[in-house]
Amino acid sequence: TSCPTSGKPYEDKPRLYLNQGEFDEQSDNAFMVTMMGDTSVVYARFGGETHRMSINGTVEYTSPMVSVSFDASFDLVSAAAGDAATDGGAVSLEPAATMYVVWKGLDGSMPELPIASKGGTRITAPAM
Repeated sequence: TSCPTSGKPYEDKPRLYLNQGEFDEQSDNAFMVTMMGDTSVVYARFGGETHRMSINGTVEYTSPMVSVSFDASFDLVSAAAGDAATDGGAVSLEPAATMYVVWKGLDGSMPELPIASKGGTRITAPAM
């Protein structure tokens, strides 16, 4: 829940996109949820980079810096350096936590919310 008159909601609050092109144009605080079969896939843009999370019992998170697997309780199972990782640098999993919370909130409270289809430009109703 957020107050629409406090702060800058158009900048501060998570922004959900149903169109792949519009999502790709964003540099930060942008989210897009798709379904690939029985798997929910969340894409997010943070600091000009695209992050991906697939959720189907387990959670697989990929960013330019790291690839991480979590179990259904969001406990860390495994982690590996990504393509942009540097030796010895710490990697924050805050984007993964943010993506999971956004998805969990949408999944639990807005099952009627349309989601972007595989192509990202067509909208499908959620399965009932």
